[in-house]
Amino acid sequence: MLESIFFTIISMSIIASIIALFIGVIRNALGKYLPKSFSYYLWFIVLFRLILPINFSSSLSLFNFMPNTTTIISRVSRNIETEAMQNNINNVVSNSTTISQGNAAATVTPNSQLQIIFLGASIIWVLGMIFLIIRSIIRYYNASKVLDTATIIKDIDISHIKKSMKLNRNISIYSLDLLQSPLVYGLLKPKVIVPASMVDNIHTSESMQILAHEIHHIRRFDNILKLIWSIAICIHWFNPIVWLSAKYFNEDMELSCDEKVVKAWEDDIRKAYASSLINIADKQSHTLQGNFLFFGESNIKARVKNVMKFKKPKLLITPIAIILLGATTIFTLTNKKEQIIYRNENFGFVLTMDKKIFDKFKILEESSGVFFINKDVYGAYPYDKIGTVFRIEAYQKERITRDDLEELNSIYNLEYIGENNKFYFGWAYPTDIAYPHDNEELKKSYERTTEAASKIRESIEIIEPGNDRYAYNENLKSAYEGFVDGVEFGLNSPAEEVVKNWGEPLDIGYLYGGLYLAYEDVVFYTDGYMKNDNSYTYGTIGRIDTRESYGIKAGAMTTDMVMGVLGEPDGWQVYDEEWKDPEGDIHPKAYYYAGDYTITISYRVDNRLVQYISIDDYRPLPVVGRGGFLVLNDNEKEAYERFIQNFDEKELNGLSVISILKLYLHCHKEGNFEAQWELYTKEDTEFGWDKKEHIAMRKKEEEIDFSRYFENPVNIEIDYFRDRTRATLSWEDIKIKNDPSNSPGSRINFRLAKNKDGIWKVEFSRKD
Repeated sequence: MLESIFFTIISMSIIASIIALFIGVIRNALGKYLPKSFSYYLWFIVLFRLILPINFSSSLSLFNFMPNTTTIISRVSRNIETEAMQNNINNVVSNSTTISQGNAAATVTPNSQLQIIFLGASIIWVLGMIFLIIRSIIRYYNASKVLDTATIIKDIDISHIKKSMKLNRNISIYSLDLLQSPLVYGLLKPKVIVPASMVDNIHTSESMQILAHEIHHIRRFDNILKLIWSIAICIHWFNPIVWLSAKYFNEDMELSCDEKVVKAWEDDIRKAYASSLINIADKQSHTLQGNFLFFGESNIKARVKNVMKFKKPKLLITPIAIILLGATTIFTLTNKKEQIIYRNENFGFVLTMDKKIFDKFKILEESSGVFFINKDVYGAYPYDKIGTVFRIEAYQKERITRDDLEELNSIYNLEYIGENNKFYFGWAYPTDIAYPHDNEELKKSYERTTEAASKIRESIEIIEPGNDRYAYNENLKSAYEGFVDGVEFGLNSPAEEVVKNWGEPLDIGYLYGGLYLAYEDVVFYTDGYMKNDNSYTYGTIGRIDTRESYGIKAGAMTTDMVMGVLGEPDGWQVYDEEWKDPEGDIHPKAYYYAGDYTITISYRVDNRLVQYISIDDYRPLPVVGRGGFLVLNDNEKEAYERFIQNFDEKELNGLSVISILKLYLHCHKEGNFEAQWELYTKEDTEFGWDKKEHIAMRKKEEEIDFSRYFENPVNIEIDYFRDRTRATLSWEDIKIKNDPSNSPGSRINFRLAKNKDGIWKVEFSRKD
């Protein structure tokens, strides 16, 4: 929580600093041509940026010229559903450090190191802010005790000053012996306090000019602005540009007030007013004002110089200044339009659109293409793809020709938009009614997304399917070449070279249809064999097992630590009593893909400690891929499409416990509650409800946050009852696991049972 707030403050501070530097350039370039009030109002933009997290976007924003920080939403063929590939503070560093102490080893990942550093910085920031706030309060309190003793001056008329300033507020003038120069005191009911030495000459023109200066501060609420700047400095105390901005704001505030006074007098009072400023120059060193005013000394020399050079602005100067101020405000007070790049690597195309438009779409991916549906319409009518704004159709080249595509164009205006090595692509708008015309609100929402479609169409880029460059994992750098760290022999290397350079292995034998060569910390598996004379043909290396590589150390790191180093796995093979290794062991595994190779992390069920790390070129189909239980693999997709045709249970034959759960959740996400009900066992021994009740209940339910419970499962286990006809699927969820408000070790459970045909179904609550 604290780190998140600090990160937001840093972001605001950086943006405000960029704007402050930009305004500084404008101030220096145009300052001598325009009134000082122009510079004074420019600093308001910096102040707004420091205090308020502004979220307005504009194509005219200064930040559109900054380096692109576009979010990339990828759909890739490795069961990755949605990934936001954004730079953030958790992936700045990629290598890990292992610290050993005695026989135990604790792994400190760069993410955790960075988080510790950032937490420490956050605490220092809070302490610094608290110190400055307390210091300011003490200073204000000490000054207030003195200033509250000031006495009111009754026989003074400032109505002509208020009239020239167009001010209707009641303002009183006070005097105080300890003061040597005038100041404004108070926030809600400010008053002007002058030195007691001025009282005798308070009615002179010079004194009235000084009072006019202070009254103009009150008219513009400069006392409030100074307080806000003080708060901004307390919050952003670590940023020197903020301190400089406050200093220059203070200078421009004083200079603009001086210009206002000189301009308000009919006579030329520049010399007299400058002389008055010189006479009160000791204001800057006075202890009381130093305590009361939070930042910056006013530069008397600069003020005198500015007064003497001041000329009443020409007729066109004011409108020019207003136009420049408005343009600068739009240019700096708005953010760049956030762009979303949608990459579909299953088919091979890329779209770019504004985030606001992207958030309006519900994206449905099917085997024939991708539908972009208005989310508002879809929410009201979640069936038959009502609300489709456009769709991109993909046709396999081995099944269709360009001529066939042209024929489709004549049927429903399918527009050919490109091709890659596997697919032809077509762009199509709906030919049927896409939204309810009797609902004006949905109609407007749909029309807004339709207007954006043509611009999205222009952004389309065709790529080759399966392009994996956005999924590159720096920690697995050597794995992309087929190596484990610290071993010079990789996959597809001749095993004979290993024996020649490393000597005879500690153990050699026949396993998995080939030889294994075991050394102290590494085992090579090859396609070699033993010859009739008991000598060996070592063959080619097809798999390597090791106890330490890619920042992972077997026996010392848990699966949570592994994810801290390598990130979320591409897939999980879970603990299931029915799935055993050839050795008869039950070891769940995590899979990471590195180009053409697979890294397997095998771990124990009881303590989650890594057993070994393996690399080979075999790409197993994980039981659970990225996206957790929310992403169907190809087999599950095909089974689902067949099952929903007529709810024939035979289509579910052979599906595992996990696959049935995934189908059950998929039905819910799709709003197909009838199919979901058909996945229940509905045995006589169970409580239940009929289909009509089920559909009615589901439709009344609030939208479920599937990502909280089903998208990030870890430590998945399947436990069977004695007769193996019932099973409990349980797991932990990363989001819940890392939430301190939840009980540690809590697991989510889901129960299933086999029906009389041996097909797994979702179980109702049992009567027994």
